Amino acid sequence: MNGRRRNRIFRRQRVKTHLKGIIENRTVTAARFARVSVWCFAPLCIVGIIYGYALYGSWGIIVGILSSAVVSMAAALAVSWGIDTVGGAAGSLYGGRRGQWTRRELLEGEMRKVQHQYDHQQFDTALQGVEAILAEDPDFQDALFVKARIMLDGFEKIDAAVICIDRIMAAEPENETIRQKAAGLRKELKLYQILRTK
Repeated sequence: MNGRRRNRIFRRQRVKTHLKGIIENRTVTAARFARVSVWCFAPLCIVGIIYGYALYGSWGIIVGILSSAVVSMAAALAVSWGIDTVGGAAGSLYGGRRGQWTRRELLEGEMRKVQHQYDHQQFDTALQGVEAILAEDPDFQDALFVKARIMLDGFEKIDAAVICIDRIMAAEPENETIRQKAAGLRKELKLYQILRTK
């Protein structure tokens, strides 16, 4: 996979993430508007009914309800606007900004696609995907493991698989879990080599 295609994939992923954030933000804003409208309407309705009845009699009740509905919506708009502008700044001070996708998280999404291709024995496509991932992050252990599996299962290139395992062990010399996983794959490679030579 060339650099342009890889950049296009990451750009597409960023756009999807951005659109998802906009939709979530609008949903939260609409829910806040409805909640504030209901909370403002109840006390304003009581005041509107009493004031309307005192001024206009029985028709004043309807006028009081309608005017309290209009005022509560205006108040809800003002509160929602205030929360979005002032509250957004206060929320970022209090709780921090909403996290952005890191490069590794984007690569993990691409890695799931590569794993799916590997599982369905689409080795050429999977190899192109894993190469693009490793071009972005050369020490990404999951990608190195999958590349080793692709080299072994798809292309029977034991030397290339050994190189991937060596890179894994060099990148994480202190991580015992990764070292055990890499050692298990290395044993499998040796067994495969023995069976292949017989």
